[in-house]
Amino acid sequence: MERLLRLLIVGTRWILAPIYVGMFGALIVIAAKFIQEFATTAPSLLEMAATDTFLFALSMIDLALVANLILMVMAGGVDYFLPERNAFPRPAWLGNAEPGAIKMRLMASIVAISAIEVLKVFMHVSDFADRVLAWTVGIFLVFVVSAVLLALSERLEIKVDPTGR
Repeated sequence: MERLLRLLIVGTRWILAPIYVGMFGALIVIAAKFIQEFATTAPSLLEMAATDTFLFALSMIDLALVANLILMVMAGGVDYFLPERNAFPRPAWLGNAEPGAIKMRLMASIVAISAIEVLKVFMHVSDFADRVLAWTVGIFLVFVVSAVLLALSERLEIKVDPTGR
């Protein structure tokens, strides 16, 4: 009975498989969107104002960061499906796929994405109401404070000896 229960619990990891397949699909959609945005904007780049060129570059960076977020989550999930580290060669870029490291990378990416969105808003500050500007900065600050608190909690967790010494 215990063996059956253990096999059942370990086997439930495969419930996540469709989610990871969906993330792979989302990665393809983001890559297609990147290509579409680039192909439609590139012909007019030389005629664009400097601020619009800057906003275009920020949009491309935004898409790249979101793609990286998806890839990080997928890479972190590899260990659920391939628990034997020697069963398959692990690419060097997979790096440290521990949950704490992934959380920190995700939070840093989210802060970077939100910073880009704040920059986009402030490039056309006259087009937005004060209320929108305040919410934009407020939400960005929430992300920054959350990232700092997560980093502090991770640092404290590392320093605490699990044996209580």
